[in-house]
Amino acid sequence: MRGSLPLSLSAERDSSPLPLSIRIFLWQLLRDRLPSGVEVSKRNGPGNGLCPLCGFPESCTHIMFMCPAAQFLWNFVREALGPAWRVQDLGEFLETKANRTGRGRHLFWLVFAAITWSLWKIRNKMVIERIFPWARGRHLAGDQGVGATLRGSC
Repeated sequence: MRGSLPLSLSAERDSSPLPLSIRIFLWQLLRDRLPSGVEVSKRNGPGNGLCPLCGFPESCTHIMFMCPAAQFLWNFVREALGPAWRVQDLGEFLETKANRTGRGRHLFWLVFAAITWSLWKIRNKMVIERIFPWARGRHLAGDQGVGATLRGSC
């Protein structure tokens, strides 16, 4: 989904009541510019470009939709909001869901922002800080925790 957003999406997001940090995050997400493993390795940063949770190439799409941690969250969202929230690809999903009008459009962007921001924050806790929600605040190192559990399921 690299490139510019249609003006209507961009203008609406810029005028939203979301905090600036979440608006910047959405801007990066919608342009495939999140600091994923692939993007960091392109700039000769640390890491090998693979997802530390499951070992697949870590792109924005992988982090948000394909990684087992993301799939777990989206399964929960589908259970709560219905099968229309089935997500495989960001571009396709936004084409079908973001073209609503009126209050439904604002509600969609609010829910979408909340889900993706939460997923990004939880993923960063697990990958960068090595804090896993089910480990009750313990820091895990090496292949313990979600990495070992999820590698077999990708």
